Amino acid sequence: MEDLLHDFNLGKLQEAIEHRVRHQLNGFFFPEVAMYFKSPRAILGAFYIRHHAFRCRIDDIEHNISGYYNYYNTFWQQLKRMAVV
Repeated sequence: MEDLLHDFNLGKLQEAIEHRVRHQLNGFFFPEVAMYFKSPRAILGAFYIRHHAFRCRIDDIEHNISGYYNYYNTFWQQLKRMAVV
């Protein structure tokens, strides 16, 4: 397995992951966005897909939350290894 990853650019992968994490925030119902909808409290903190007319489905929410959970779990594990936390 190590032979497959020998020439793999892990820095580029990390950059792509960081870019995707920031991009996912485009679909987060911040209070400033939620206030323009019929039931702001019901959607506050949820996720939506911008290119689908602010469609909000349970699988969109699940995919975004699980992605953020995995990202931050990995991020905190890296900080612990570096003894920053």
